[in-house]
Amino acid sequence: MIQLRPLTATATGLVCLGLLVGCSNEEAAPQAPIAAGSDTTSTERPGEAGTASFGTRPSAEALPPAPPQSELSKTFTPDGASAFAAYFEHVMNHARETGDSTLLRRISTEDCTGCAAYADEIDAYREAGYVSTGTILEFHGTRILSWDPEAGETDMDVELSRPAHQLLRSDGTLIEDVPAAPELTGYLWLKWIEGRWAVREVE
Repeated sequence: MIQLRPLTATATGLVCLGLLVGCSNEEAAPQAPIAAGSDTTSTERPGEAGTASFGTRPSAEALPPAPPQSELSKTFTPDGASAFAAYFEHVMNHARETGDSTLLRRISTEDCTGCAAYADEIDAYREAGYVSTGTILEFHGTRILSWDPEAGETDMDVELSRPAHQLLRSDGTLIEDVPAAPELTGYLWLKWIEGRWAVREVE
C-alpha cells in the first residue's frame, strides 16, 4: 500500500465537500475509535470538471453513463475498501452532473444520514433548475483508520480536491461563487453487506 503524505487541510467532511453551495462548516471529521496502521491510495480518477445542470432531467438515453466500478472495489480487503471510496466519489460526481440520485442511494445503507442529505440536495437542486459550473471532486487517496473483518466494517479519511465554481439559477443569475479547495479531507464509514461494500456514513 502507498503511504499518503500527512493531511494538512481542514477536515470539513465529504458531504460538505460535495455540496453544490459552498460549505462554511469548518468542524473536523470525527475520529475513528480504533486506529490501524493501514494507509492506501487508489489510481482511480474522475473525468475533467464540467458544467452540471440540475434542470429538467434528460431521458435515460441522454444521461452520462454510470461510472464503472473496478473489480478491486468489489473485494473485501483494505485496498478494496479504498477503491470503493474512489468509486463512491465518482458516483457523487455522477449524481451532481445528472441530477439523478438513484445510484448514490443504491450503494448507501438506508440509515446513512449523510448519503440521504446529499441525495436529497441533488433532488432539490434538480427541481429548482440550478446549474453548477464545475464542482467535480477529485479523489487523491485514503487513510484507513480502522479495519474490522469480523464486523465487516472499515472507516477512513478521504483526501480530495475541488475546483472553484459558481452556482447559478436557471436564468443564469449568480447564487454563489465557491472558491477552489485544493486540499480537503472527508470521512467515510463502509459496511460489507451481502457480498458488497455499502456506505454506512459519510461526513
